[in-house]
Amino acid sequence: MLIFRSIFLLFTFLLYVPLATSGSLSESASIKVVSVMNKEKLTSLFPEPYEVGDKDSELELWPLMKHEVTGLNLVGYIYESINYSSIPGFMGIPYNLLVVIDTEGSFLDVQVLFHREPMFVGGVGEKPMLEFVEQYKGLSLMHNIKFNEKQGQRKPNDGKNTYLDGISGATASIRILNQTLLSSALKVARARLGFGCLLYTSPSPRDLSTS
Repeated sequence: MLIFRSIFLLFTFLLYVPLATSGSLSESASIKVVSVMNKEKLTSLFPEPYEVGDKDSELELWPLMKHEVTGLNLVGYIYESINYSSIPGFMGIPYNLLVVIDTEGSFLDVQVLFHREPMFVGGVGEKPMLEFVEQYKGLSLMHNIKFNEKQGQRKPNDGKNTYLDGISGATASIRILNQTLLSSALKVARARLGFGCLLYTSPSPRDLSTS
């Protein structure tokens, strides 16, 4: 599955490269981030025992099912964050995240499909960003998710807050990524999972920084 994902994400990035060759703010502002997924692409990312259902055109998401002993069971939903949240990044361009959320409101997978954050395009590179999003797997929307500004200084969870290991020098970029993920996931949960009123309220950008 990891090989399929690596090849697909490289292909997705190359689709955007012609749009993002200039570093100027004026040209960056002209970049339009759009949805790039379809059922065929998702099926390559989530092969058996998973099965991707038909797209819900009204909600812009796909049901994800799994073949189990009891039959074909719904395990969650797949969506692209750009269809629910378009918070401008450091260069004025939003992230596009591929998110899988289960039927209980927990993250099964989070991947970065597209970004133009200077710190990750150049700077420290994409590896710290990809490692950062891996931390969301298994976390629930019921968690009060915060992160530290510096890498390698993750605080222990205190029962009220869940802390992620941050990225030194990229606080603004991961703050926007975090808010993009949480705000989009809350919209999907409220629309599809039926228990949105119990979920943690999406925080302001200031609240998403260190405590």
